[in-house]
Amino acid sequence: DSRVKYETEVHNQVAALKRQRRGGTSQDSSEYVQFVRESHREALEEEERRYRFLAEKHCGLMQSIGQFMNKTGGTLLHKADMWTEEVGATRRPEVKQPASVENTVRSRVSTTD
Repeated sequence: DSRVKYETEVHNQVAALKRQRRGGTSQDSSEYVQFVRESHREALEEEERRYRFLAEKHCGLMQSIGQFMNKTGGTLLHKADMWTEEVGATRRPEVKQPASVENTVRSRVSTTD
């Protein structure tokens, strides 16, 4: 009779320990899941912060380029037109050489005759 009572008591204690471990395990598991969720949320916030930082830097760069183009755009367009004309002039077959070059060539031809 005492042996049965002892085995029942041990069995009850083992069952209680198992329940406690399961409860503790689920508690540990829920803490782990909560930790993972919190870490994920923090990582997303950091990623959003970095993206916002880059977006702000790109916007600032584009504004600076726009302001620069507004200030120097007219001058650059004028110079670009002049350069286009100069380059176009070199492609024409009837390009005239400057007078000083023509005179030099004529004088060399005259002296060799």
